[in-house]
Amino acid sequence: MMYGNIHWIANLVDTGKITVDQAREIVNAETIEILYANDEPCIIFICNAGEPMKEIGLYSEDYETHKLEMVKVNATMQDVIERCIYGEISYQDAHLWCLSNDIPFRKFDRQLYYALRDQGRDIPSEPEYWLHRLALFFKRCFDWLLNSILEVFT
Repeated sequence: MMYGNIHWIANLVDTGKITVDQAREIVNAETIEILYANDEPCIIFICNAGEPMKEIGLYSEDYETHKLEMVKVNATMQDVIERCIYGEISYQDAHLWCLSNDIPFRKFDRQLYYALRDQGRDIPSEPEYWLHRLALFFKRCFDWLLNSILEVFT
């Protein structure tokens, strides 16, 4: 891999963000892609030399422990969608995964939409949306009327 400058790996081990085994995997990897957030590596994609582009280790920083944790080995789009739905990774982490694997965002978003629709979650049906707009209209009218009355007395 890149034996020239691996100080950043040692820094991650020293701060406790990754384990020694994870550092060995990074050093022995053939291709590494690192995505940074706030000048710190937040997600590391590792393609092993044995089977290039087949085995991908996806690491994401745990917000509570501030350590890089492996999310999934050999992650497929369906795995990423399931983890996104159940809140194991954020929507932004899923988009970064798509960016790294050359998967169009529209394709991912469409698959996520279908998965959410099959579960019947977070997607309002058309009548609810129309009723919501009507209720919002009446709320705005009421607020306008109330503000007009209050302006007269102040």
